[in-house]
Amino acid sequence: MFASMPVITRLYSPSEFGIYVVYVSFIAIAGVLTTLRYELAIPLPKSARKVMGTFWLSAGINFIFLLLFSFILFFFNEDIFRILNVEHNNAIYLLPVMLFIFGWYRIFTQLSIQTKEFKLLSKSKVYQTIFTLFGQLSFSLYGSITLVISHILGMFVYVLFLKKNIYKFKSFNNPKQRFFEYIDFPKYSLPGGMFRISNIEMYPIVFTLFYSPYIAGVYALSYRLLIAPASLLGAAIGNVFTADASSAFRENRLNKMLEHYLSLMIVFLMPGFVFFIAYFEYIAPVIFGDDWKDVGLYVLIMSPWMFMVLLVSPFTIIPAIASKQKIVTFYHLLTLCMNFFLIYFFVDGEFITILNILSSSNFILRVIFMLYILNISKSSVYWFINLFLFNLMKSILVIIPLYINLYFNVSVILVTGMSIILLSLIYLYNLKQQKVVFK
Repeated sequence: MFASMPVITRLYSPSEFGIYVVYVSFIAIAGVLTTLRYELAIPLPKSARKVMGTFWLSAGINFIFLLLFSFILFFFNEDIFRILNVEHNNAIYLLPVMLFIFGWYRIFTQLSIQTKEFKLLSKSKVYQTIFTLFGQLSFSLYGSITLVISHILGMFVYVLFLKKNIYKFKSFNNPKQRFFEYIDFPKYSLPGGMFRISNIEMYPIVFTLFYSPYIAGVYALSYRLLIAPASLLGAAIGNVFTADASSAFRENRLNKMLEHYLSLMIVFLMPGFVFFIAYFEYIAPVIFGDDWKDVGLYVLIMSPWMFMVLLVSPFTIIPAIASKQKIVTFYHLLTLCMNFFLIYFFVDGEFITILNILSSSNFILRVIFMLYILNISKSSVYWFINLFLFNLMKSILVIIPLYINLYFNVSVILVTGMSIILLSLIYLYNLKQQKVVFK
């Protein structure tokens, strides 16, 4: 999906992409409510009857939400158009279907985790991507509604491939019993999930409401370009870290383990990240087309925020291990309130101003959360700050040729070559200092 973006951006305008992202963001936020988070309890029971009781409880709540949202859309569609600040678009009438399938998407994902069908999950995800891209690339003439329908098609195919898991269970007990047994999920996990998802997905909706679908579309692409590698690397490192984190916490060696992984991430990711951000603004129009020329600027502004997301994401399991989930929920609520306040206070200004403010505030909030994680794991805050600043100063060396070019008008090829040489020297130095042994 990520690799297809240069093609997608040439088939759809930023405004069309922005309208599509508004719908997807709305579904992501509302989708947290559709099962009241009961689907997260599906992997927990050992009894097959309890598993299916929880499964059908989640499915029943999802169906009730389909009826409720269809009723709201039927009577208040004009208000929804006004709130989302999008033109009258038939795609809005697909929202109930989109929300319903998204509910099944999450239910079957958890059922597959319960049956340990991880290979099937990966295969289904591949087919989802293929069908989504097929629709988006084949019927682009119809604009944003094609993006929405293709998104629904991809989720539907995903659910179809996973539904075979249900045949492994022959019976179920009363879903009402599971409702009360797992009542903690809607009581505690639901608010935390809403805060966390809203912190991620609210921006395209808010930017469309106060600015335009164009800005929402360019922002969404910029965010995806930055979050894709962060999610991929964060998940890979996080899986390795999580596997041994609980035992490390019990044995009082979590601090050494955290410092080891954090040091590797800062030392080896920061120079390449700075190099990419410095030059991306120049190559963005070539990759995505002239209509998307602002992507480079947005990526540059958001990069400090997203780098801290990359650093923090693999280690978010630590508060849960230390039984500090309430602090994490409070942190997500604080972040959400802070961002709403900043948007409300500065919304009358230029969008670039608000984006700079949001990026700076989210960077600071994630630094604070990282310091909290270090404190829980009994790692040195001074060590982290010193490591971060020292490697930042080294990484900034790669952009010196760009500043030389401002005064001496040197060839672009020469400037890029000088930066690549400096980047290579930094990595060679880091390898030597870290004494990395490749086995």
